[in-house]
Amino acid sequence: MRLAVKDANVLIDLVEAALLDLWGVMALEVHVTDLVLAEIRDDKQRGDVDAYVAKFGVTVHELDEGATAECMRMAEQHGMSLADASALRLAKELDAILLSGDSLLRKTATRDKVEVRGLLWIFDELVKRRALAMAAAAKRLRQVMAAGSFLPPRECIERLERWERTEK
Repeated sequence: MRLAVKDANVLIDLVEAALLDLWGVMALEVHVTDLVLAEIRDDKQRGDVDAYVAKFGVTVHELDEGATAECMRMAEQHGMSLADASALRLAKELDAILLSGDSLLRKTATRDKVEVRGLLWIFDELVKRRALAMAAAAKRLRQVMAAGSFLPPRECIERLERWERTEK
């Protein structure tokens, strides 16, 4: 089974799209850091994420003093948040896919030769695995977009048109 490390923005977007319960079909063992979870401050989103962590056995990594210091150096060096640095560090340590929509984090991870995927990849996988019908995927993608997600507009429109056209 492949390993994946999730960033807070992917978790939040999955909550907004009501997709956390479909995660089981992804065949990925998920890991997060305590710093990433701490970034989720909205009570409803946090409750949904905590339930997801318990239901799917997500491994939460609590950073010790040394790991935190390393993340602080990475964050300063790359101009990213401490939580983002912790996700990147963990993905490197585990040789895992990094799931994030954060532009700076994605670019830094790519430069560091870490495989990076985002929410649109998750949607594509759920559709491909038939865990989510195309019409439902389009509806849920629109929900995420309306909630203010920073997804690439052109790629979203391409998927919406394809999914809505195919379902007719």
